[in-house]
Amino acid sequence: MAESKKETGRQARQAAAAEVEGTARETTRAASRGIEESADQQQEAMEEAGHRVERLAERQGEGMRKAARAAATAGERLAGDAADALTRSGMAVAKALQDAGRVWIELTQETMRQGIEATESMLHCRSIGDVMHIQTEYMRNSFDSFLDKGAKMSDISMRIFAEATLPLAEQLGREGGREGEASARR
Repeated sequence: MAESKKETGRQARQAAAAEVEGTARETTRAASRGIEESADQQQEAMEEAGHRVERLAERQGEGMRKAARAAATAGERLAGDAADALTRSGMAVAKALQDAGRVWIELTQETMRQGIEATESMLHCRSIGDVMHIQTEYMRNSFDSFLDKGAKMSDISMRIFAEATLPLAEQLGREGGREGEASARR
């Protein structure tokens, strides 16, 4: 009878151990599926963000082309020095806008790269803490990239203003000087 109780106890322990092991396996599988789904969702979100930025860059590119064409058309209508000044301004604006488009594309590429790296890192995580750490790093890096590219866009904007207005200001200064000379002759 003592042996049958021992046997029953041993069987109960084995059943409990098997149950705990099965539950642990299921928990691990569920966590893995959750991480994979999270990574897939993040990947999809990153791809969608990349597509949005690409569409924005394309629209900006079209705007750049329109601005360059408008500047070139206006330059053709004016005669002599005025046309030259507008052409230089338009070219400066077009070049700066191309630089701005390039910055947007760099931001898109960098964002996609960071997203892919974060997703790959998450697939190797062993705990929720690891996942949270990866997400925190990803957000920090994304924010830093956005700030860096934002500063570059601000610099480009200032350069657009300076380079676009300089030829016109020079032309106005020359024309103002000519008008002053003509008034003095009268």
